[in-house]
Amino acid sequence: MRLKKTISREKSTENDRHKTNVISLAIFIIFLFLQWKFDFLNIPYFLKIFLLSCLLLFPSGYLISEYFFNFSKIEKIVSSFVLGYTFFSLFSFFAYLLSLKLITFLQIFLVLNFILVIIYFLINPKFSKAQNDKDNFFILSIISIIIFFISVHYGAWISGDAIIHIPKIRQIVELNKIEYQSFFVKGLYVEQRGHNPIHPLLAAVSVLAHVDCFYVWIYIIALLAPIKFLSYYISTKVVFGNKKFALFSSLILFLVEGVFNVDFFRGEFSPFWLFGSGMPCVGPVVLSIFLPYILFLVFKYLQTQEKNFLLFLSLVSFATTLTHMMYYLYILFATFSFCVFSFLFKKYHGALYKKILIILIFLTVPSFFYTFYMTNKVNRPIVNPAFKSLTGEVSPGYNPVKFLDREKKYPIVDPFIGIWPSVFSKISFLFLPLFILQSKKFLSSLYIISVSISQIIILLNPLLLHLLMPIHPPMQAYYMLVVVVPYAWMFSYIIWYLLDLIKDKFGKSSYYLAVSVGCICVFLSLPKCFENLKNISFTFKTSENMFEQYKKMKDVIDSKIPFGSVVVMKKNLLWYWPVFFSHFPLTHPNRGLLPPNYDVETVDKKIENLLSNPESEESLEFVKQYKVDYIVLQKEKTKKDILVGYEKILEYGKLVFYKPNI
Repeated sequence: MRLKKTISREKSTENDRHKTNVISLAIFIIFLFLQWKFDFLNIPYFLKIFLLSCLLLFPSGYLISEYFFNFSKIEKIVSSFVLGYTFFSLFSFFAYLLSLKLITFLQIFLVLNFILVIIYFLINPKFSKAQNDKDNFFILSIISIIIFFISVHYGAWISGDAIIHIPKIRQIVELNKIEYQSFFVKGLYVEQRGHNPIHPLLAAVSVLAHVDCFYVWIYIIALLAPIKFLSYYISTKVVFGNKKFALFSSLILFLVEGVFNVDFFRGEFSPFWLFGSGMPCVGPVVLSIFLPYILFLVFKYLQTQEKNFLLFLSLVSFATTLTHMMYYLYILFATFSFCVFSFLFKKYHGALYKKILIILIFLTVPSFFYTFYMTNKVNRPIVNPAFKSLTGEVSPGYNPVKFLDREKKYPIVDPFIGIWPSVFSKISFLFLPLFILQSKKFLSSLYIISVSISQIIILLNPLLLHLLMPIHPPMQAYYMLVVVVPYAWMFSYIIWYLLDLIKDKFGKSSYYLAVSVGCICVFLSLPKCFENLKNISFTFKTSENMFEQYKKMKDVIDSKIPFGSVVVMKKNLLWYWPVFFSHFPLTHPNRGLLPPNYDVETVDKKIENLLSNPESEESLEFVKQYKVDYIVLQKEKTKKDILVGYEKILEYGKLVFYKPNI
């Protein structure tokens, strides 16, 4: 009798929770629609962007994770984001194929979310009891809140890849179309990476929040950085099978990258907040959120054999491919290495390699076919010199590629620059024999040695690199394999192992003494760390000041120059111009941002001639050929105010806009 009452009470609780979920999710979606139409949220930008980003992604992700999986609270939070992003990615990809308007896509997406809620209501699934994660939930929540506020203070880094992504987001918002023509050269659809869901996602948040996409870029890390922390935690917990170590390793990661502000790989202090300020860029999103989550799904499948993990592994990997194709290939490399080493260690792990082979197949389909298709879609011939560079140098002062011969035929990656340049990486590899010994017993160690040893075999192999170099002369794709080496896991596990060793050999008192000494050292270093954090030059203030400087000019220019115009100007003006204006300037100081089949050298010469002598026949022919809508001349260098064949449209400061009369 008591058992029946208990079952009845549990069913009632399930039904109540189901109704609450349905009502809440329906309200969230209606709230999104009303905010889009009436913009009634009068709260700071960072809260607005955070809230609307959550409401855009989490409902669909939450429904999927509730229906298909039995996750703990922390796992459910991360899954709601990742699976919601995956759901968004799939539909934005179809929108890209159909060249839908952003507004149309957003309407369809909100309707689909609402339909998903109705289906969820009609199905009324039987929930399993959520796993108990209360022991770490409070601590993880506190740290996530701290990360949220630090993220708001620093904001995203407005440099580097930001000048690639913000123009694309702005183009989608202001031209109201999800398409992928080059944002420098009008009409060239040669984006070899294809569709990237990050762009329509941030564009959608910009439209919903009625906030310029520049601010969305700055503040989206208030969502991404905490998710990074939690994603790292759940993957560590599942891979190592130890909640306490997962919490310890997560704290080490946050301490090194978030407080000391030092890169695990480079070991250098960063000019921006390392833990989160680079997050909107697609590489960090994949490496910090999707790679840990994919490993979470991989090890969940290995532990439970549930087919749902394989299905969503395939879908999440496809969303990862759309976000950053090269990093997807690195994840594929890591999984393949894991499969090979599990075969080599089959004496200890049995048929594990067969299971990983199945995982590899699901990771590959359909992502690999999309990758193959897009790689072969790159327009040829490759005439842009930026795509022919043999230097292997991506940023000034960082060139890990060396040659063993004078003819430069046999390259090798300098291990002290490209494999273990920092104290963290050196210590990690110094203890590699420990992981090799433990790999006979622990899958976590087997995974670590498989990735670590495989990339060494490739990067320190001049014969193999000699064969690979013609395929990718810059060599960046090869030496960047190090990004999937789990340095944070390795370093934190070494500390954990040594502390356990002290406890076993010398007793608990020695263990607590060692922990106390470590905590004191960290505590004593905090003042210096906080001083370094204060000296970070990139904060939301500097970004906001930049936007304010451009805002007045943007308002004036946008009132006269239509979005999507071909506007030619001097190169020195173009570093940040596309970040604030949806124009097509035909060139850029960084030629690597231009299409590979674009003859930029010839175009640059013609642009230089056009700006120095706009009235010549050659210049007018160039204007006609490239359908130039406006040319921008600098006032002090303009010899006369009236140009034959041009109409003066706008004068702003030192800039004068002329429209060709052709």
